[in-house]
Amino acid sequence: MNGAILSVLLLVAAGAKAPGHAAALAGKRLIMNDTECAGLEFTSGHRVFLYAEMGCQQLETRVRWLSADTFMVIETARIREECPPRTWVYQVVKRSRSRVTLREPWTGWGALKDSTLDYRIVPGEAPEPADQP
Repeated sequence: MNGAILSVLLLVAAGAKAPGHAAALAGKRLIMNDTECAGLEFTSGHRVFLYAEMGCQQLETRVRWLSADTFMVIETARIREECPPRTWVYQVVKRSRSRVTLREPWTGWGALKDSTLDYRIVPGEAPEPADQP
């Protein structure tokens, strides 16, 4: 029993010292290296916009931080009633004031490798939607 309590206390203490990626990325746009538009934009709230390179198209998602360095973005628009929302998982590998490296664990079929991509950080421009979760 004492071992379980100690484990919980150690986890809480480790989380308290973890880098504040969520706060540091709020209001920022991450643009994938060697692209003009592709990436993610964190609003000041619970939204993240995913940007495609072709036409700089946006997909609105919500963000959920799973740990100090791991987050997932979840599609907000329900495309088909019988299908769950698309979800993407990312881990912050390293971050500086102007750059961030994200690892995207492979979650699809088959045994493919995880992706690790570098992004440059710029101020965000997406408006915060009025309907906050």
